[in-house]
Amino acid sequence: MKSYIVALTLSLSLAAGCGKSLEPEAEYDNRVSKAHAMLDRLSTVSNTAWPAMPTTGNASFRGHTEIFIGATGDETDLIGKAQVDVDFGTNLIEGVLDEFVGSNSEGEFDKYAGTIALHSGFIGDVDPNDFIVDYDGNLSGNGDDILIAGTIEGRFIGTPIRGLKGVDASPLVLLNGDSKVGFVGLVAEKR
Repeated sequence: MKSYIVALTLSLSLAAGCGKSLEPEAEYDNRVSKAHAMLDRLSTVSNTAWPAMPTTGNASFRGHTEIFIGATGDETDLIGKAQVDVDFGTNLIEGVLDEFVGSNSEGEFDKYAGTIALHSGFIGDVDPNDFIVDYDGNLSGNGDDILIAGTIEGRFIGTPIRGLKGVDASPLVLLNGDSKVGFVGLVAEKR
């Protein structure tokens, strides 16, 4: 049994290292682990000090987004990649959330096609280090069609800026045409 586990671990490591994609469940677990590690790193850092917020230049952030759709015990859980681009001179934010993988309410894992656009975002909604950004898009996987839209509210993290994180606790979500409760989380580090 021990040699089977070692062989399985080695084959998964080799597949990941060779650019081959993992099975959806293993890929989901891997991404959730990376997202939570990034969130843990940024959670130990204070929000960006107001006077340290840039007023010129651009920055790109890469990270993860988690989407939960439906009530506990009957939820669809997705994780995707996040690309957030910020123009500090104009205070604008845009980007894309894509490459989703996750499970439906029956616990079946799959990759989800589609993208979610980040748009109409701006810095300094209330405080100099906060942001809001609208999003909308369509995803499909596991035989489900998802329409999602809303506004993520968040903060820049670190002085100087190391990352950002934000949430939307009440997105508009349609799962196969039915309205559902949902939650969207975003965490990304400066590149």
